[in-house]
Parts: sequence; C-alpha cells; structure tokens
Amino acid sequence: MCELRNEGGTSLTIGLARDHACAQFAATDGTPPYWMAVEVLADSSSRGDMEFCVGGTCTPIDGRYRLSLGSLEQVVASFVELGIQSPAVEWEEF
Repeated sequence: MCELRNEGGTSLTIGLARDHACAQFAATDGTPPYWMAVEVLADSSSRGDMEFCVGGTCTPIDGRYRLSLGSLEQVVASFVELGIQSPAVEWEEF
C-alpha cells in the first residue's frame, strides 16, 4: 500500500499486487467520503477478495474493488496530472 497526496487536499491510496490492485480516493485529512475505484468488467465472477499488508497488518479488500494494472495506471495518471478521480473506472462511496 502507498498513498499519493496533492496540494488540493485529496489523496489516492493504492494497493498493489503482482497482477491486480485497488485504489481509494479521499480527503487527506481523513474525513469522509471515501471512494473506491470499481473496474467494470464483463465477467466479474472471478474477482476474489484481496488482502494488502502494511507494517505486518493485513487489510481485507472486497473483490469488487479489484483493478487490473492497466486500469490502475489510468487512475494514477488522472490523479497525478489533474488531481481528479479517473473517468476510466467507476467510483463507489463507502
């Protein structure tokens, strides 16, 4: 897991694995809402739950938030270049 922050007061938290990822968009001060990226796939039945570990503590992530690495690249590019949530994926508030 890692976090990108911008001067606009938002952050993008990224979970990165060998062949998949997840991304959360939120305010840097930790206040809600929190938005998870959702990749729209024709076959979402193969999306198992994930765990990403930080400092020896694993956090379970629902499989519906699984992103391909290509989608993650678009999410990161939109955040770094424009400071926005990428239109390449849907965003679900939780």
